Amino acid sequence: MFFLLVAFLQISMGYSPIAAGAASLPITVLMLLFSARSGALAQRIGPRIPLTLGPVIVAAGLLLMTGSTPATRT
Repeated sequence: MFFLLVAFLQISMGYSPIAAGAASLPITVLMLLFSARSGALAQRIGPRIPLTLGPVIVAAGLLLMTGSTPATRT
């Protein structure tokens, strides 16, 4: 997913390689901060709720990306 996101940002949106990589940094930071807590939560409440909510949140994010338009090239 991360490779495709960076490729999409570069090809379709006109980002430079550095800008595309920097745009994906918040995702990496959030994963580092919350991965241990997510594992503990899944052990406490079971995997069903996190494995249901995760794809729903990803789908909402992808729906938000459908409204993005390619950058104009000057």
